[in-house]
Amino acid sequence: MDNREFNQARLKLEDRCCEVLDAKGRDYAGENGDRFANFKLIADILANFDVDVATPLGTWAVYKLKHVFAIMAWIGQATESEPIFERFVDDRNYTDLGWGLAKERIDEQRNQKPKTQRPTRIMVVDLAHPFAPPGLDA
Repeated sequence: MDNREFNQARLKLEDRCCEVLDAKGRDYAGENGDRFANFKLIADILANFDVDVATPLGTWAVYKLKHVFAIMAWIGQATESEPIFERFVDDRNYTDLGWGLAKERIDEQRNQKPKTQRPTRIMVVDLAHPFAPPGLDA
């Protein structure tokens, strides 16, 4: 690929990105027009429940809510950047994936053996002779 071909491919990609961002903008913005409304709402919801998004289930929650919000946008605002049937398919699949992650976590917790603690070694010091081992007459 030479420089001219690369630039043409890059421009084609840029055009498609703009089309998609414009088409899905209504899905993300909600009625108030804030393009970041979904991100803010999801962050608030997850923070309210102390969800750690650095875990597999926490990350799953972000994706799950994205699909739920897309369905709500269709219900409330009649926006449809993707067919609503496909939104429900995605939502159902994410429910199944979430259950799989939850089951995996439950199974891992069940299979974890309690950590055995090393016995604590107690040393008795004879205060009369602090440097002598216990039971030894100095």
